[in-house]
Amino acid sequence: MIDPIVAGILGSALVVVLLLLGMPIAFLMMFVGFIAIWALTSLGAALPVVAKTIYEVAANYPYTIIPLFHPYGRICRQRRHHKRALRDI
Repeated sequence: MIDPIVAGILGSALVVVLLLLGMPIAFLMMFVGFIAIWALTSLGAALPVVAKTIYEVAANYPYTIIPLFHPYGRICRQRRHHKRALRDI
């Protein structure tokens, strides 16, 4: 078990390093949070928190729809739907 102040400083430094390496913020925050809970308590306490967080995000309908806009936009662009839509306006 590690001192919470030291864990906070190391976690902040890890966030900066991973941001500079280009890791997406959502995964970065979850990863650093998991490591912090693991360091402050135990692996047995950290794993259920990660599982609960993933389930809560996936079960929230608006969060599941947002990623679908990107593939739909690519399909429309490849099939030139955007030109027909603008022409018909």
